[in-house]
Amino acid sequence: MIRVDTPLELVEARLLERRQRLGPIQRRLELNLKTSFEQVKIVEMLSEMLASQGQRSMKIGCFDERSLTAATEKVLAEVRSMPVRPVDDAGTAEGPNDERQYQDRTFARRYLTAYAGPFRLKTLAAWMIATLERRHVARALKQCQPPPAVLLDVPCGTGKLAKVLATMETEVVGADLSTAMIELARGAYPTSRFHGFACGSAEQLPFRTAAFDTVVCLRLMHLVPPASRRNITKELARVTSRHVIVSFGVLTSFQLFRLKIRRAIVRGTSAPHPVRFADLQTEIEEAGLHITQWRRILPALSCEYLLTLEKVGAGRV
Repeated sequence: MIRVDTPLELVEARLLERRQRLGPIQRRLELNLKTSFEQVKIVEMLSEMLASQGQRSMKIGCFDERSLTAATEKVLAEVRSMPVRPVDDAGTAEGPNDERQYQDRTFARRYLTAYAGPFRLKTLAAWMIATLERRHVARALKQCQPPPAVLLDVPCGTGKLAKVLATMETEVVGADLSTAMIELARGAYPTSRFHGFACGSAEQLPFRTAAFDTVVCLRLMHLVPPASRRNITKELARVTSRHVIVSFGVLTSFQLFRLKIRRAIVRGTSAPHPVRFADLQTEIEEAGLHITQWRRILPALSCEYLLTLEKVGAGRV
């Protein structure tokens, strides 16, 4: 674990200064001070858990851009002296960007274990992120008005959102490119309101226009290149009549630093295609959608943002 520390009073001053420079939409994608400082508690807890297991960690101080550059070089020098960590589990190193890997049954089982299996230190980061993802998706769905009646879960994977959807009075359809994932997802969804799976690409969904009033797309956009991301965003907008709840990897200066270090450690990254907010906003608007809510999943460990989007004009009577 690499921990970057900055005095809280300096962080507070810079967050306030940064907020004054942001536009109204960008401010909606920024955490308030209280929520930002709550992340510190999570990092403290994670540090203690790793230390109790004898795991190696590194702590560096950062006060300005110059010290961040120096810290980056220090970390990279330390990382280069370490042996390359093998990629042996889903969620612990680079997510596959080859579609064929998703069709592999062994990978599908590892994916299920990492994100939906029992707590294990080896997959701690994946377990924490998956837990927070489900919590934030549940909140986003509950805040949709009117409540979702017919929902598409794409990509449904091994049924990562099945327990969340089981608590809601909504009809559900799952879709995924991987038959291996779908096989593991069978039986996970509520049978009384679940209407089966469709196998196909998110760029060409096999559904009519406005077939659903809500579409959930979790943990996909950060894995696909920009052209595919734009196509998928437009396709999600096509098949929904109102809401899209979707996660993206959003690039910030801190995430640039974090991803650079991660690439050096594992020779890869779990978010090969993050996007800057300005570009993301343009893509969303071009698809005929607009942002109504946002949530950051776990900034210390992930660049993932969960956005609630609404179809332009959907709220008009």
